[in-house]
Amino acid sequence: MISHLNNPQYKYIKLYGHPGSKTEYIEKILKNDFSNLQKNNESNKIGNNVNIESDILYLYLQRKFIDTILSLFEIRIKYGISDKISFKDFHNSQYCNICKSNCECNMFMNIEMSPRTYWETHLNSWINLSIKYDNVLIIFFNKISKQYERKENERI
Repeated sequence: MISHLNNPQYKYIKLYGHPGSKTEYIEKILKNDFSNLQKNNESNKIGNNVNIESDILYLYLQRKFIDTILSLFEIRIKYGISDKISFKDFHNSQYCNICKSNCECNMFMNIEMSPRTYWETHLNSWINLSIKYDNVLIIFFNKISKQYERKENERI
């Protein structure tokens, strides 16, 4: 993967991931080594909605479902989901049934899927893009964060 990141054919790198996958955290880690990592305000987009350009490297951050959903549950208010909902109800509901209509981030308002189904759909859309395009890579949260921790421990 590192050879792809340093490839001069790509004018910049964009990072994507499911909401709750900690893309902001991984973005900060990668930014230390890759100055061409571009801030991406659309990092939560599902793969089907991204126009793939040949001079951009697209990274999709894959994180385990349970870690993603627990993280998303912690920041659910940001996405218009009530802070009064239990984790069990959150996990077992369709997003469209638990989102407030007056939230500025209405990302989940029209999603008629449970969190697991939406996570699978989101991930699979990016896996399909990675099969179709050489400049779409799937990276793994645990690998990146562990590499970073090891690197930081070596500095001490």
